[in-house]
Amino acid sequence: MIVSRQPLANDLRNIIAGQRIAADLERIVNYAANIAKHLIDLRHDNLKEPVDSILCMARIAGHMLEDIIDSYLELNIEKAAEVWHCDDKIDTIFLKMIDKLRIVMSKNPNSVNTCTSLLFFARACERIEDHITNIAENVYYIVMGQIYRGESSK
Repeated sequence: MIVSRQPLANDLRNIIAGQRIAADLERIVNYAANIAKHLIDLRHDNLKEPVDSILCMARIAGHMLEDIIDSYLELNIEKAAEVWHCDDKIDTIFLKMIDKLRIVMSKNPNSVNTCTSLLFFARACERIEDHITNIAENVYYIVMGQIYRGESSK
């Protein structure tokens, strides 16, 4: 398409960003599939708080994904910027969860396997969020022709 049609400006940005977005969506699906495959490894230890944290991260990521897809379809850079700024929520939950799981593992060595699985799930959620923010940056790039770095879209 690039060679035969020689797209310029916005058309070329759409093609390039579309390829990047497709790659990010593929990675998101891969992380989700890995979570699903490894859920069976999760043992039923008394770790309600970390499990709730992972569920919270997954919910936030799900909402972010819905919003960024809408943003892409509408080419809405304000919504893309909102999604981009949501990544701090998941990062904060992730860091707190790591600290809590370290404490749990140090106090109860029998919980190491379960905690490791929980860390895997949390890390996958955090990486999903990173790919969603990449998509937000690409939506901004399509519309504005420059990389979004957290500044106002005006």
